[in-house]
Amino acid sequence: MVLRDQLLQVLDALLATGRTVLDRADRHADVVVTGYTHRRPAQPTSIGHVFAGYAEALAGEAAAYADLLDEMNRSPLGSCAFAGTDLDISPRRLADLLGFDQLIVNSYEAVAGADHLVRVATLNAQALATGARLARTLMDWLSWGWVVTPGEFTQGSSIMPQKRNPVVLEHLVSMAGAAAADAASVLNNVGAAWWEDSNNATTDVQSRLWEGDDRAYRFFSLLGGLIEKLDPQRPPSGEEIVASGATTTAAADALARHGVPFRGAHSLLGRLVRGGAPATWTDELVRSTAADLGLTLDDAAVRDLLAAAVRPELVLRRAQADGPGEAAVRDQVGRLSTMLDAVQERAQTLRERLTRADAALAEAVAARVGP
Repeated sequence: MVLRDQLLQVLDALLATGRTVLDRADRHADVVVTGYTHRRPAQPTSIGHVFAGYAEALAGEAAAYADLLDEMNRSPLGSCAFAGTDLDISPRRLADLLGFDQLIVNSYEAVAGADHLVRVATLNAQALATGARLARTLMDWLSWGWVVTPGEFTQGSSIMPQKRNPVVLEHLVSMAGAAAADAASVLNNVGAAWWEDSNNATTDVQSRLWEGDDRAYRFFSLLGGLIEKLDPQRPPSGEEIVASGATTTAAADALARHGVPFRGAHSLLGRLVRGGAPATWTDELVRSTAADLGLTLDDAAVRDLLAAAVRPELVLRRAQADGPGEAAVRDQVGRLSTMLDAVQERAQTLRERLTRADAALAEAVAARVGP
């Protein structure tokens, strides 16, 4: 019952963060930045596309928390030590009065089982690990000046007056590490216990779970609060994106759209980019390099290659539904918002169930003991 209440709070914070992230995804769907792979400039994308991607991760985690609440909302009460009792009790009545939707099928599992405890710890670790990865990316964005460091989430330096350190992001990464340690502790204790009533698998892991749920709640509250205050300051210029080589793939794709074999297009662009930055490419250079590779390009193909190579903003026109195109990102925001709404409804249904159970319990107690 304690975990049920805590997980509802975690879910509330996660859903609020998801809505904040979606708001920023929609607001910044037209802000082009350099996307990285393996810590190297890779392709143009947008802040909106990145945030919508994290919102999808949050939507999946929200559904996982809702599923976990459904799984956990089964009453073990009446199982006693593990074998039940010959006394005339009603586990079903007790479950209803305490807001449980179902009974655990087997009384031995009700006492010895600990899978639900493991799932709480591992889900917290999973969700915080993903959020920590975003936090590290945001650290880079702040360092590069792409976004403004929110004043409420910074700390001054002990010696350097100009410093504004984004320590909250560092703490978020540390909190994810602590969640992973808690999950390992729970798994180790459960795995060290016998398949019976054992403190290793129950009592001893409760403190880890209670602290872990509180940490997850604080994690999402902090992350959502920071993102709400995060606004673009000086995203990379088009020239900077081009100079990084991040537009090269789009230039190769432009050739492929004109019927140039995919491998040939990439070979040509690889040779061009090794010879100089895209801003230095000319019509003559492209044609001569293509001829060396046995490729013949018409005027339209050369024109589209050169445009794609120096205009990273063209990515905002990309029509692919899951891509970084401005219209596509805004459509993603709408679909992901619907997913969050569905989880919100599930949480609200459980809360209403618990409220009705509280009223029924109070009524039952009053009927038994009198006014």
